[in-house]
Amino acid sequence: MRWTRLAIIGFVAVLAAVFFFYLDNRTFNRLTDEHQYPMLEEPKSHPVSLTSSSTKIPESGIHMTKLYTMQNNKNLFLGIWYRDGNDLMNANGDEWKRTDGEVQLLVKAVDENGTTFNGETKKAVRGTFSTFQYIHFNKFNLSEESKKLDLYFYPVTTDGEKEQPADHPWFEVSVPVSSFE
Repeated sequence: MRWTRLAIIGFVAVLAAVFFFYLDNRTFNRLTDEHQYPMLEEPKSHPVSLTSSSTKIPESGIHMTKLYTMQNNKNLFLGIWYRDGNDLMNANGDEWKRTDGEVQLLVKAVDENGTTFNGETKKAVRGTFSTFQYIHFNKFNLSEESKKLDLYFYPVTTDGEKEQPADHPWFEVSVPVSSFE
């Protein structure tokens, strides 16, 4: 009888833990599993994916979602996610601009023509052991002949009231893009 009670209590404890992790990670999992677009507001029309899959950024422990744009090709949306113990994103220092504890990034997208577009991290969604950050480019216009985008991720530094990107990117990635119809 005693073992039966212990088994039932253990089973209930495991169910409670599973339920907690499910609720705590619901939004995070929807974003990383591509069931939700990496946009702060739900779009009125379906965005166009410029990449075929998410990407792991080499030597960083950071993953990036697909790149999305709207039909008018004026904005670019993506997200990055990483474990809470990521050394790169948890860099200590008073010089980094932080919002809710997360280092803010300036992201530069450079197409094959050398045109540079600037985006920035907007908001973070926390899971139990990981963090997702939204990245939004307000002004974006990918030329139809572009076959790839080079993305450079710069931490934003603060010096009093002045904010500027660091001199060198923390990490970078080149992703093949498809044309949109």
